[in-house]
Amino acid sequence: MKNNSNYSNAKTMIAGIKEFQSFVGVPVTGKLDRSTMKMMSMPRCGVKDKIGRSKRVKRYELQGSTWKTKHLKYRIIKYPSKLQRETVDLMIRKAFDLWSNRSELMFEPVTDPKRFANIEIKFVKGKHGDDSPFEGPGGVLGHAFFPESGGDIHFDDEESWTIDSAMGTNLLQVANHEIGHSLGLSHSDEVDAAMSPLYTEYIPKYMLHNDDIQAIQKLYGMKIEREQDPELPSDPTEDAWNKFWDRILMQYNNVD
Repeated sequence: MKNNSNYSNAKTMIAGIKEFQSFVGVPVTGKLDRSTMKMMSMPRCGVKDKIGRSKRVKRYELQGSTWKTKHLKYRIIKYPSKLQRETVDLMIRKAFDLWSNRSELMFEPVTDPKRFANIEIKFVKGKHGDDSPFEGPGGVLGHAFFPESGGDIHFDDEESWTIDSAMGTNLLQVANHEIGHSLGLSHSDEVDAAMSPLYTEYIPKYMLHNDDIQAIQKLYGMKIEREQDPELPSDPTEDAWNKFWDRILMQYNNVD
């Protein structure tokens, strides 16, 4: 019985190693070789991956839950200790914009603590009230909850968060990734995607990968570029106003 148990445990471990190797794009050997250990030691997201995912043409993964509204409010309730608040506000805004620019989502920052926010963001250290404590610099950089669990986002405040620098950990890239989880996206096995679980390097001209775009549009639809509303008529006659409203109705009927 003991030998069978040991065999089963070893088989499970090998299967897990192969799953990880396949996921991060290293040779699938089932052994903890140098390339595998290197990938395991890289900075990463703390959101757990699904095990035993079926083979698929698309590389992105949808978690299953989504927000019922496409107009979401977010609030930063605790800022990092080593960056200015204004800088953090800007980077978080940009991280949200990367998703809204490619979907029908709209994001609104909320600063008043009395106002409701769908997503709360905070920079914390070690144990911070959930089941996923941070362990200091390196390793897990942050984690987020999916929509069905509230969508909140936590970052490890002991990381060296940086802006526009190859040094430290780029806040925009990690924030964009964690926001993806908050919106309902799981990890992607496309190594260049924003939703890849591993943080590899600073990307100066950072943008969403096509894999990320397909995923967010699958959940929330493609962004519709609406024409600007016609200008108010300078002619106060009833006929001018009727033509104005006709143009408004025609524009929105075409969109719908």
